[in-house]
Amino acid sequence: MSLKEKFKKAEDIVMHCLKKYPKTRSSDRELLRRVWEVQGYKLPKKTLHLYFMVMSPETCRRSRQKIQAMGLFRPDEKTRQKRLDYAEDHRLHHKKTGRYVGGLYVIE
Repeated sequence: MSLKEKFKKAEDIVMHCLKKYPKTRSSDRELLRRVWEVQGYKLPKKTLHLYFMVMSPETCRRSRQKIQAMGLFRPDEKTRQKRLDYAEDHRLHHKKTGRYVGGLYVIE
């Protein structure tokens, strides 16, 4: 069975890692490392310690998001539109499947 057949969605891979590797439940870095391993990329032992020292992808993404929210270093128009479309699709999906309470969609 291929990886694509076994894990149809990102959540399937994450669920697998959370189940198989208990440390991933408390560490985003460990979770990301294990997800990459399931996808076929194993960090070399020689440099593994560096992975836990560098800025996390989520911290980097959030920092970029804050900077761009201030109007600085904006993405190109295609990327901006893609993000707007994704946000709208996400909002509509949750509007259909739950209710909006205090800035959050709650699924009952």
